[in-house]
Amino acid sequence: MPVQITVPALLAGMGTFLAMVFGWMIGVWGWLFPTPFTAVLCVVAPIAVGWLAQVTKVEGRNPLTAAAAWARYGLRSRRGVVAGRPVRHRRRCRLVGRVRVSGGVR
Repeated sequence: MPVQITVPALLAGMGTFLAMVFGWMIGVWGWLFPTPFTAVLCVVAPIAVGWLAQVTKVEGRNPLTAAAAWARYGLRSRRGVVAGRPVRHRRRCRLVGRVRVSGGVR
């Protein structure tokens, strides 16, 4: 191929194609356009979305990687992560015992 296709661009194109064909089959938006135009749209739109996902940059990343980073940021643990696992809230434990404090020797 003359152009290298990135994985996010391929996923965007395939996801758009599957969503459009599925929407066309169950009649979500297929009634808006004639059948030949819908068929062409199901081929052209995923190619355009894949191309846009490949050439568009958001903060130096492609849009799918940027969206995944925002999702990870939004879903992360608010208390932080230790060794890749979220930090859990520790139960309070009450210290029980007696302490005797005495002064110096008389």
